[in-house]
Amino acid sequence: MAEITKLTAVAFTALLVVLFALLAPAPTHAYDGTFVFYACNTQKTSPGTPLYNAIVATIGDLEQQTPYYSYDYKNAESSSGVSAYGRGTCKYALSDCNACLTSVGKLILSTCGNAVGARYQVTDCFIQYESTAF
Repeated sequence: MAEITKLTAVAFTALLVVLFALLAPAPTHAYDGTFVFYACNTQKTSPGTPLYNAIVATIGDLEQQTPYYSYDYKNAESSSGVSAYGRGTCKYALSDCNACLTSVGKLILSTCGNAVGARYQVTDCFIQYESTAF
């Protein structure tokens, strides 16, 4: 009888753990795109060059992959042997990290033009890219 009681207690505990995991708060809010800061490298590249292509690929990868890597993702993309390095972050409670980063990706490219390095942050997400590893 004691074994049945232990087994029941273990099963009940496991059930509670599963229920709490299912009921845990999930990311719930749309992103807040309020501007926080940006910085652009004064060195420039040109559209169509391997570095520019690597930067654009890096930003696109950050937009797509960051939500799947605990909202903090670093990458490196190459084009014709030239690399660009990036980092994307989102606040954990954000339900649409991808949309926030896509918006910031457009802002960083339009604000910083062809800079070889830049960072741009809004309240809920951040993108940084560089032509050197960081």
